[in-house]
Amino acid sequence: MLARIRKGSDSLFIRIILALIAFSFVGVGAAAFVGGNSRGNIVEFTKAPAISMEEFQLAKAQQVDALQRENGVNLTEENIAELGIDRSVLTSLINDSMVKYLASYYDFDISEKKLIDLIKTLPTFKNQNGEFDLATFKAAFRGSPRREEEYLASIKKNLITSMLLDSFAGSFYVSKTMTENMIDYMSETRTLDILSIDLDYKPKNYKAKKLEKEQLEEFYKGNQTMFIEPELRSFSYLKADEKFLSKRLELPESELKQYFEENIDDFAGAKYTKVKKQVRQELKKNKLEELVNELAKNFEEDVASGLTVQEIATKYDLKLMSVNSMSIDALNSSAKPEYAELADNLFEMMEGEVSYPIEVQDQNAILLAAIDSVTPSRQLAFDEVVKQITYTLTKRALALENVKRLEDVQKNYDPKKISSKTLNAKGISYLANKSFTRAEAPLNEKFPSALLEAAMSYKAKTSTMLIGDGKKAHFAYVKHIKNNKTKAKKIKENSEVYFANIIKDAMFQELISHLIQQNEMQVTQEDQAN
Repeated sequence: MLARIRKGSDSLFIRIILALIAFSFVGVGAAAFVGGNSRGNIVEFTKAPAISMEEFQLAKAQQVDALQRENGVNLTEENIAELGIDRSVLTSLINDSMVKYLASYYDFDISEKKLIDLIKTLPTFKNQNGEFDLATFKAAFRGSPRREEEYLASIKKNLITSMLLDSFAGSFYVSKTMTENMIDYMSETRTLDILSIDLDYKPKNYKAKKLEKEQLEEFYKGNQTMFIEPELRSFSYLKADEKFLSKRLELPESELKQYFEENIDDFAGAKYTKVKKQVRQELKKNKLEELVNELAKNFEEDVASGLTVQEIATKYDLKLMSVNSMSIDALNSSAKPEYAELADNLFEMMEGEVSYPIEVQDQNAILLAAIDSVTPSRQLAFDEVVKQITYTLTKRALALENVKRLEDVQKNYDPKKISSKTLNAKGISYLANKSFTRAEAPLNEKFPSALLEAAMSYKAKTSTMLIGDGKKAHFAYVKHIKNNKTKAKKIKENSEVYFANIIKDAMFQELISHLIQQNEMQVTQEDQAN
């Protein structure tokens, strides 16, 4: 538990109290449940409700969808595995089960009336007069994949979790000694000498060793994946955006009044003149959605009838844009958001094929594209990449020489015998007597975080290992370690309550772990053959 407390204080990021506690699996990898069928349970408990495979897959799909929408990307199965989404989703579901178990055990619940009263106090759903606006609340869920019921259930779950945490925190006393020990730890100050060398540094009269053809060929054969030219696509596309659609949009006064009268309950009984602007906004949004759907249907019919993208652009007076020779990675990383929207579709189409309408998420816009040409992926020949290989190996050799030069200094570093003039002659920069407090070190942006993290873990009168950041290599020598009373006083004034909460949080983690053991949690192995 002390390790968890220390780790929490090192992070310096205040965790939101409503967040569910993370739990690390022991001896259970993601492979235990990825690839199973959709039937049965993935996790079972003796007292708490089991977690079904269907529940897990739904939560995973929602998490993946949220990540894709928030970041404007399409995640592959490989990306999902690299991000550890399976593990994080299952962890969240397990903690949800434990919180529900505790809530049920202690009979914690929130009435529907209390929940609605709380929603009405949220600033998000208030109008200009500071009053709850039902129309604003309902509008927040139009076109959103999240339903009102899901939102209310989420709020209820977080409130119950908060009640549990508050009850637990209120019953656990954090002694002054515990917080003072943590404050002393965070106020620890280390005086460092920091030595660095640029990996591209070239000493005076430096001459790179000549590389033999055999060396270049050996590197080429051993790293052929570095020299694959990706598949490229040239394409034409059009974009019908909100500006285009708005030209076709009409909002006469009669329709505004009709919309107001048909949805008068959404405007909390307000007079038309007072909410006319809001009525216009909502009606415009609804009409734009209708226009998008109508245009998408028209585009679909045009494509099905055999029209080319050029003919469709001419028919609707839309600008046709052409893009030459782009890989899927280049499309996904482009500054133009529509490229990422088109990427997956373009690389599934054949030359000459016209796509069906692609609606841009969170925008009133439609894309339509056609493949002009396809350049297949190919392995670049050795002769095509000789210069690239020569550059890579020459740069690598120079970097290794510089690392070796710094390593020779690091092995026998003695601050009393050091000469800045000698170091400078070797291309090594030298900063003496730099002080870092443990609490402030993670916030430093001048030096690599890994370097300062290492310096905070080494004993006095010792040098850290060499640490690189891609451009330079560094090491730090720990001269002195002491507690800074001024820093300790400041930390106590600003963070004593925070540290007390970290300790309580760590204790709550222990409770969750204990409950999981009590419930004899089992991650079931689904039949991979099904």
